[in-house]
Amino acid sequence: MDDFPLVPNPPSFEVRFVSGVVVDMGRQDWPSEPRRRWSIETSTDPAVVAVRRANRSIVEAAVQCAPSGGADVVAHHARVQAKLSVTRSRAETYTDIGLLCERMPQLKAHLRKGIFSIDHLRLLARSVDGVRHEDTARAEEALIEVLTPRRDGQQVPGPRALFRKVTKAIHGVDEHARPVDHTDPDPPAVTCAEMIPVPDGDAVPEVDPPAGVDPRDGGTLTRRVSVDTYDPTATVITVTLPPEDAEEVVAILDAVCREMSCSRADGVLHLARGTVDTSVTLNLYREITSDVAATSGGHWLDAMATDAFMERVTHLRIPGHEATEAYTPTRRMVEFLEGVYVTCTYPGCEVPADRCDVDHVSRYNHADPDSGGPTDTRNLHPLCRGHHQLKTLGWIDATKADDGAVMWSSVDDGHIYVTEPTGPLAGYARTSFAAQASRRFRTVREHNERRQAQRAAQQAALAAARTAATEEVPF
Repeated sequence: MDDFPLVPNPPSFEVRFVSGVVVDMGRQDWPSEPRRRWSIETSTDPAVVAVRRANRSIVEAAVQCAPSGGADVVAHHARVQAKLSVTRSRAETYTDIGLLCERMPQLKAHLRKGIFSIDHLRLLARSVDGVRHEDTARAEEALIEVLTPRRDGQQVPGPRALFRKVTKAIHGVDEHARPVDHTDPDPPAVTCAEMIPVPDGDAVPEVDPPAGVDPRDGGTLTRRVSVDTYDPTATVITVTLPPEDAEEVVAILDAVCREMSCSRADGVLHLARGTVDTSVTLNLYREITSDVAATSGGHWLDAMATDAFMERVTHLRIPGHEATEAYTPTRRMVEFLEGVYVTCTYPGCEVPADRCDVDHVSRYNHADPDSGGPTDTRNLHPLCRGHHQLKTLGWIDATKADDGAVMWSSVDDGHIYVTEPTGPLAGYARTSFAAQASRRFRTVREHNERRQAQRAAQQAALAAARTAATEEVPF
C-alpha cells in the first residue's frame, strides 16, 4: 500500500419500494475528484519510496510512544530514550508527535502517508501547544488544509516554510494559540547568564528591572544576552531575540558591513562604538482586513508586535505586479518578489530571498530585449547563486504559472517539481476574477471621484471669476 491509486468511487443508487411503487431516491454517492498529491507521493524512485516508508515508520513509532495522561514526564522520556537508543531531545520529539496523533486522529491518517520528515513532524507537534480543547477540531482542519497541496505534484515546502504557513493557520483559529518558533531542535546550553558586576563594598541598588526582563537570568526566553568567558582567549556573546527583532538586527548589521566593507564581527564593533552611520529600510506586509502583519523574512507577528511595528511605518504602498524596460528590476519589484516567495524557488532550498539573485524565468535577450523574456515580476523569481548557475548552464529549467507557482524540470531524469509561493504576498502572485473585478471597481470609482472633484474645483474657480468680473467698475 505504498502508493494510493486515483480510482474514483463508483456511483451508487438507492431504490425503495413504497406500496408497490418504485421510488428512485437518486444518486447517493457521486464520483469524487482525484485527490491532489505531493510530488513525494507520486514518485516511484527507489530512494523516494524508501523515504516514504521511513517517514511512515516514524509516525508509527511515535504513536507507540504516546504516554498516558497520568504518566510522569521525566520517567516516560527516560524509558523512550532507553528503548529507542536515542537522545533525550529525540525521545521528546517522538512523544510530542505521538500526542499530536492521539489528539488529532484525522491528521494522524494524513501523516501516515509518509509525506513529511521528522523535522516537519516535530514542528507540527509543537504548533498545537496553545490550542484549546474546544478549538481542536478547527485547528485540525486548518492543519490538514495547510498540509494539502494546491496542485498535483507540488513540492513539499521545507520545515521553516511550512512552519510559517502553520503559524498563520493557527493564528486564524485563535491568536492566543499562535505557536512559538521551535525551529532549533537542540538549542545550545547557556553557560553564563548576563551579570552586571557591583564593586566590592557597594550595596546592590534596588532597581526594578525593565519590562519583560527576568532579574534571575538577565532576560526572557526570547530576549536574552548571555556572556561566556570560560575560554580565556575569547568571549562568546549569545544574543537570543524573537524572529522579527532578529531580522531587523541582521538587516542593520549587514547594512553596516556593506557600508564599511567589513565582517559581521567588525560590524558589531562599529555599532557598539558608534563609528558608522547607515540607514535601513524594513518591509512589513499586511492585508487591509488583517490584524497581523508579516516581515519580509516571512515571520508572522502577533497583534501586539504588529501594532508596535506599524507605529514605525513611514511609507505605505499597495503591492502588485510591475515591469521595466531595463534588464535590472527596480527595488520595488525586488521587494514585491521577496514578499511573494521569501526563499529561493528551487525545490527544498531555503536561502532567504533577500540573499538570492533575481532570475528571468524566460531568458532576457540582451541583443533584442523585445524578443526575450521581459523584466516583469510575472517573469521573475528569486534564485540562490548555486541554483541560478545550474539554470544558466541548462541543467535545470523552470516555467512559471500565472498564480506564481514555479515548475522545475531536470535534464537528467525529466521529473517535474512544483514550488508554490509561501510569502505574505503569495496571494498577490495570482489574480482571481473576483479580485480583478474588485480592483476594477475601485479603480473606476476612484477615477470618477477624482474627475468630479476636479470638475467641482473648475466650476468654483469659474464662478469666482464671473463674480469678480461683475463687480468691476466700468470705465
